[in-house]
Amino acid sequence: MVYGGAMGKKAKARRAETVREHATGIEEASGVAPLPDGSFLVVDDEEGVFRLALQGEPESLAAGRGLADLEGVCAAHDGAAAWVLAERDGGVWRFEMAQGKLRNGVRIGALPRLNDRKNAGWEGLAFAPAGTWADAPRLVAAHQRKPRSISIVEPDSLRVDRTFSLPKAAKKALDDLNDVAVHPESGEIVVLSGKAGRLARLERDGEELELRGLYSVEEHDDDVPEGLAYDSSGRLWIVWDGSGRLREIRLP
Repeated sequence: MVYGGAMGKKAKARRAETVREHATGIEEASGVAPLPDGSFLVVDDEEGVFRLALQGEPESLAAGRGLADLEGVCAAHDGAAAWVLAERDGGVWRFEMAQGKLRNGVRIGALPRLNDRKNAGWEGLAFAPAGTWADAPRLVAAHQRKPRSISIVEPDSLRVDRTFSLPKAAKKALDDLNDVAVHPESGEIVVLSGKAGRLARLERDGEELELRGLYSVEEHDDDVPEGLAYDSSGRLWIVWDGSGRLREIRLP
């Protein structure tokens, strides 16, 4: 179903199904990135970057210590590189990866400022494989508020290919954006609004994005869904700020 125009007022969210759940032990988790070996990178707002195996304690990665206000993380599907995003200034760091460790971190620049607020407002980062949004891999970044938008970004220079406004129907259904995920085969985009406790599934239709589905996820005042990512097999994961829960979910 496509939601557009007046249909946005009638859009109803279907419940996302929980497939499995794990405790991360990272209470201020704000972003998640699946790795090829089945582990995850998780960013904490103020504590840097952790590597999490589903059966074990989170490991603080030395290369990410000292980075603050982190709100986004993504990794190449071959596990060779990872990127982290700081909301305050839109700064993006690129790391090489080896055996689940971050190495040779470089601040490659900052995403463009889209308003005159002190906080740059970039709140989510996803990896788009070659052939989904361009012939070469791209990063997809979500701007949290005013304007709520999605940018397609070259991963080494941060050159913006295009910025899409959030569809009107999605704006009506969602609050601020917290993260974004890109399906590894179709390139379909899913955005997460933690305040609304909702996900929106978006597809490109010419020069615009269209809302293709709306879904609800569990959220509480002190336990908010913050991080979102697809793994290379097309499984969708959410991490919660507060409890630190990590869930694999399925959209009906």
